[in-house]
Amino acid sequence: MSDMIIELKIKKQISSDLDFLGVPTSQKGFLYLCESIFFAVKHPKALKSIKAQIIPKIAEMFSAKCETVERSMRHSLDAAYFKNTLKNINKLIGFEYLSPYEKPSLTHFVSLLAERHIILYNKLLKENRQQILKSPHGVLTPARSKKQI
Repeated sequence: MSDMIIELKIKKQISSDLDFLGVPTSQKGFLYLCESIFFAVKHPKALKSIKAQIIPKIAEMFSAKCETVERSMRHSLDAAYFKNTLKNINKLIGFEYLSPYEKPSLTHFVSLLAERHIILYNKLLKENRQQILKSPHGVLTPARSKKQI
């Protein structure tokens, strides 16, 4: 499994998780949230400053203003909260983290989902490396020298 396939799996999982949480897929904020979470998965150090690092990158990626991207993401998060489906976040992460009617901030929401997917991403990368090492024609298998033959 190549790194590109792993990235596509992670993007699909992020998208399905946001859909499960009730974030409207028809809004641009959904796309911005997907990309910002994926960017945070690829660059975990960026989680320290979401507004200063991640949002400007997403705005640059979509040729939009930072304020527009942030407002769209907040609007999508609010829509999920008011549909009362955001309380499923505890089911998604597997433990009681937020009270059922507590609304997380945008920064908190992105970092929470990014941390969940960083674990999955690292697990898939590790499995991929082990699979390559086990294969007889793997990329990382050392070639035999003439002395060994």
